[in-house]
Amino acid sequence: MVYLTPIERDFSWRQRVAKEVQAAKAYPKRWGWVGQDVRNMEKQLNEMSKKSEFLKEVFTDKEEDNRDIRPVPESMNHTYGWIANKEDFQNKIPDTMKLLSLPSHYKLVIPYDHPYWCYLRS
Repeated sequence: MVYLTPIERDFSWRQRVAKEVQAAKAYPKRWGWVGQDVRNMEKQLNEMSKKSEFLKEVFTDKEEDNRDIRPVPESMNHTYGWIANKEDFQNKIPDTMKLLSLPSHYKLVIPYDHPYWCYLRS
């Protein structure tokens, strides 16, 4: 193990600081163009993103969910089922919804061995 005296450690530290300062001064001359290119690309991407139909939902404001689940009942089963009783959390299907007709390549079949209806491709 190499032992450095306090004077040698101080000299080594001053050299490292001097190299850091020198590198910081040289950085903009050598690599400053990279930052400008990145800013230009970011500007172009932001403009393209705002025009994109695919990202339209990302840029639209979302409405805040103000529902509250409190108070939580003090019971053994307080994490299951009690939220469904609250009116705010019930799924409401509007009366105006109509079932769409099946495409022509589908047909409704009742299999003999199964009690439920199912869709099968013809």
